[in-house]
Amino acid sequence: MAAHPLSQQAVLRHAPLARVGGGAGMLLLTILPLAATAADFAGVRHWWVGWGVLSLLGVVGAWWWVQRRLARSTRLLAAAERLRISEERLSLALEASGDEIWEVDLSANLLRRVVPQLDLRLPHNDAPLPITAIFEAIHPADQQIVRAIFSDLLKGRSEQLKARYRMALADGGWLWVLCYGKVTRRDTSGRALRMSGVSRDISELMEQEEALQQINHDLEHRVDSRTRDLRLANDHLRCTVDDLRQAQRQLVESEKMAALGALVAGVAHEINTPLGVGVTAASHLQTESRRIQSELESGSMKRSDLEAYLGVAAETGELILRNLRRADHLVKSFKQVAVDQSSEERRSIDLAEYLDEILTSLKPKLKKTAYRVDIDCAPGIVLNTYPGAIYQILVNLVMNSLLHGFDGREHGHIQISAAIEADVVLLQYRDDGRGMDAATQRRVFEPFFTTKRGQGGSGLGMHILFNLVTRLLGGSVQCESAPDQGVCFSMRFPKDAAHPA
Repeated sequence: MAAHPLSQQAVLRHAPLARVGGGAGMLLLTILPLAATAADFAGVRHWWVGWGVLSLLGVVGAWWWVQRRLARSTRLLAAAERLRISEERLSLALEASGDEIWEVDLSANLLRRVVPQLDLRLPHNDAPLPITAIFEAIHPADQQIVRAIFSDLLKGRSEQLKARYRMALADGGWLWVLCYGKVTRRDTSGRALRMSGVSRDISELMEQEEALQQINHDLEHRVDSRTRDLRLANDHLRCTVDDLRQAQRQLVESEKMAALGALVAGVAHEINTPLGVGVTAASHLQTESRRIQSELESGSMKRSDLEAYLGVAAETGELILRNLRRADHLVKSFKQVAVDQSSEERRSIDLAEYLDEILTSLKPKLKKTAYRVDIDCAPGIVLNTYPGAIYQILVNLVMNSLLHGFDGREHGHIQISAAIEADVVLLQYRDDGRGMDAATQRRVFEPFFTTKRGQGGSGLGMHILFNLVTRLLGGSVQCESAPDQGVCFSMRFPKDAAHPA
């Protein structure tokens, strides 16, 4: 069967459509021959067949075009839905953060609050506001700083805005705001045209900073008060030393009391240790106070810095008070050469903890030396005794080792041990120093006896120790020593001390 003329003509006529229309043209070129062939088999050769085929093709093309539009519309709707969800998530995130987003049109001098989160004295809508209204809402004391930063942005001297200032609230109060901004567009001359940024409420942070400043002020006041108290205590001790020197001048008049010539110097040596520790501690506290003040003024202070300073202040204050009490106790000991300890207070102590406290108070004296002190005492030994006596006993022994036992030696070891046997405390003190010969050992507890006459030795240290152990604590003391074999003091006294007679 010959090809239908209509099919040949349709193909030739719609060939350009196939080249232009892509998928639709190929569809037409496929349907035209099929339609013509169908007409040929039916014996239909009239002119209207071509038009019917063409109508069918138009319907198919329209259907195809509608499908394409529907598919495109579906994609656009899906994209719009994703955009809506993203904007909703962004809005929720901004609401949760509490940050306010704003945009500034610098060419028109207008500001628009995109996400108005802060309850400021400004309209809560998207209508642009003049920049002058924004500056009027800023605290007068902060306006000059903000204007200077804004001017640098406009002139191209900076790209980012970061400022902290106060803004007026709708209820009439003030709100601290931390503002971040960035220039997003400039003209060819470099002048800023548009800027975007966020503002954040930092009122709570500023309140904390003000609280820290108040704490620092209170600490400075407390330090000044403690310093004044320390100065008064030093003046009092200085007067006491002057009185002792006056007593020395009076004792020199009598040959019988000539051996006390170096008494004042010895007592001054004893008193100088706690005074020196107190002065050093006060100086350290002053240095730390200046450091924390400097960090606060520079804005670099952290919470950890403040906590460290508070720890140093507490420890230093305790050290100063402890050494002042010790100095006071030494003065009392000097005035009472016969060791009338009726004014001593009796209380319960943990012996191990108390020995550690004594060692701590001696660290300023020992840290300048290479000498080592070890304590061997089991925890849990509780005594009802006179702690002041134990303190002075060990201090006198340590000072005696430093002054006599380790004289001329670069290294030395002190061992303090304590134990309890049937309600009796055994306290032993050893050093590996120069030791003593037999003659010195026999006289070691005599008053005013010293091998350092005129070199800082008063001759009262061991005599005071003997009286404290035997009279106040109700115990006994023995001394064992040999040249270059060190020394050992063994003291025994009841765990529960009786009131002195």
